[in-house]
Amino acid sequence: MPRKSATEKPLCYVRDELKGTYVDDIGEEVCVTDLPLTKHSDGKYYCLFHLPTSEKDAIRFKEVFELKLKTLEKQFPPKEESNLNGEETQPEVSEDFSRKCYDFSYVWFPGEVTFEGWDFRVAVNFYSAVFCSDVFFSSATFHSDAFFRTAKFA
Repeated sequence: MPRKSATEKPLCYVRDELKGTYVDDIGEEVCVTDLPLTKHSDGKYYCLFHLPTSEKDAIRFKEVFELKLKTLEKQFPPKEESNLNGEETQPEVSEDFSRKCYDFSYVWFPGEVTFEGWDFRVAVNFYSAVFCSDVFFSSATFHSDAFFRTAKFA
């Protein structure tokens, strides 16, 4: 791996170090890029979402996360489609999973999080997410797949 210059801004460890093409999408779609990175006790830098500790600023996390949800909601507006019988149909889900999903891969949720009543119009990905407290999905609607592979619930 090439060595970074002293003036080069570090990237979130999840984006910078994990291998695979999907990681680029994580960096673009999941990382919090408008806030400074935090140096963790492991010596690596992380964005607010990927910082692997429950000791992060939970209030700031919640504010930024709720803003992220509102942004995603605008990206995936409901489609009012009907079939030939006039019945509503499910929204179409793109095969381009990395670009067309609610992506919370590797996110460390420091406190209670609720998705109660949330309408996930496309796939949702919690791959390797860590929930450090309670998480609620009551009355949530999933129109497509929900991935929790290697997610951890405390």
